[in-house]
Amino acid sequence: MGALPRRRLANLRNRYPAHRISFHGHRWHAQYRRDLISRPGRRRPARREGHPPIVVRSQRVPAHRLQYPDPSGTVPLRKRRAGRADFAGSACVRSLSRQELADHETGGTRARAVPRGSLQRLQHAAIRAPQRPELCDSRFAGARRAARWRDPQLAQPHAHLPDGTQGVFLMQTNRSMPRRRFLQAPCLAGLAALPATAAGRAERLQITKVELFKVVVPMQEDIISSLEFGPDALTEFPGLPKFIVKLHTDSGIVGIGETPRDLKEEPLRRNAAFLRGKNLFDLNVTQLGLPSSAGYAGFEMAAYDAVGKAFGWPVYKLLGGLAQPRVLVNYWCGRKNPTDIRRVAQRAVKGKFQGVKIKGRPGDPVVKAVEAIASVDPRLKVTVDFNGYHETVSEFLPIGKGLDAIGNMLVMEDPINKSDLTGYRELRKQLKTPLALHLGSPKAMIQAIRTDACSIFNTGPSPSMASFVNNCYLAGAAGMPVWHGSGHELGIMDTAMLHSCAASPNCTLPSDILSHQRVDDLIVEPIEIRDSYAHVSTRPGLGVELDEDAVRRYRAT
Repeated sequence: MGALPRRRLANLRNRYPAHRISFHGHRWHAQYRRDLISRPGRRRPARREGHPPIVVRSQRVPAHRLQYPDPSGTVPLRKRRAGRADFAGSACVRSLSRQELADHETGGTRARAVPRGSLQRLQHAAIRAPQRPELCDSRFAGARRAARWRDPQLAQPHAHLPDGTQGVFLMQTNRSMPRRRFLQAPCLAGLAALPATAAGRAERLQITKVELFKVVVPMQEDIISSLEFGPDALTEFPGLPKFIVKLHTDSGIVGIGETPRDLKEEPLRRNAAFLRGKNLFDLNVTQLGLPSSAGYAGFEMAAYDAVGKAFGWPVYKLLGGLAQPRVLVNYWCGRKNPTDIRRVAQRAVKGKFQGVKIKGRPGDPVVKAVEAIASVDPRLKVTVDFNGYHETVSEFLPIGKGLDAIGNMLVMEDPINKSDLTGYRELRKQLKTPLALHLGSPKAMIQAIRTDACSIFNTGPSPSMASFVNNCYLAGAAGMPVWHGSGHELGIMDTAMLHSCAASPNCTLPSDILSHQRVDDLIVEPIEIRDSYAHVSTRPGLGVELDEDAVRRYRAT
């Protein structure tokens, strides 16, 4: 049998046992027993039971790369039965049929665009224990193979399972699993950062420089509060500075982040000095271990952005995977009188938002304001954030019942002091509108769940993206939905919040993605909001680019 063209050889599926494997240059072919293939048109003998079919695949594979594993270990290497072999060459190849995968008789893999220079072959041997399908879980990313094993014994080639059966094993040229190629051991499989480090596309991503840019970006007009309410924290926050973080690496990748507002620069400089020279792949991105908690979120999102860009993954994959491709968002305003809030409602309707979030303090005409919103469009749902300013249940109850009677309320957030969980439970019994607590501590959330104080959580802004996702899963375990609050951030932090929401299946209430209400969001392409949904970027990292000109324009001294 001469050297066949690659296309023909790639389609050859023979039921006969291979007698000899030979190589010619970059291509290879199989020679079969003469008595089985010498006469054209001869009927093929039935395959013996228990013997897997041979599938010959043509790839540009050097001879020393080709290996045929045999679970029994009784057949010499060059005469082993080939099973169904895959080669991760220059093209995308598949392994097993769906039926074979469903039966768990053999594990399957999928390789995508692996350069010849880093050619690796992942061969799954037969699993004789179909009741243990969890043994097979492998993934490919970038230019190198990544496998996540769910059993510690499967991390060793030719490992045997406790029940005596042959498990999944890895065949490589040297039959070893170097640390840099198998970066995540089974004990780390539960970490949120696992997908980033398991891909194995690069061994080093060293931070060479960390830059901080202090900026002040004003709000658009007619957003915050009506003039009669006077100056307060709401009217002052647009003038408070924020810091943009640029994290440079030795590979040329730059991660960007954004800190919360009104932070001192000195602790941020200490955090930047701590990160300088560190290899991001040696850090736990979910717990960076910074010397100061100030601005932690900004450094964390810059790290996630850099790691995501290194592996070509959007950040939501590093946070656990995509749970929803778009996130419901609200329009927002501060403390408004009924006349001013009518204009706000009109803008919300024009922007095709489904709801509006407003602020309320003791003495504010909140009920009349919500009635004014209903007069513009009764379908516009309202969330009122009282920030816990009402002291007692008896003080707030008339307001709550007045809001209930309007019929357009979505949520009442923090109506009384957060420490009065018994009061929250009493309010829930007497009001129809759901109550929400704005909490970021898992301990506080557990206490609220135990006392049945609320039915919804606002779990942001959290100290980190990872902690927000963790809190969402905590609330989800209790069957409670959440939304992501904010401090009226800029585009980078809003994008990071979107990735966190996208990775959280129970983040289904309207979140506070509000950078579009600033005069500039400091990113080149604004977040896309259509029909009250913000769409999550699928590009690597955060998926946004810093607008350098805008940063220079709003730079603060």
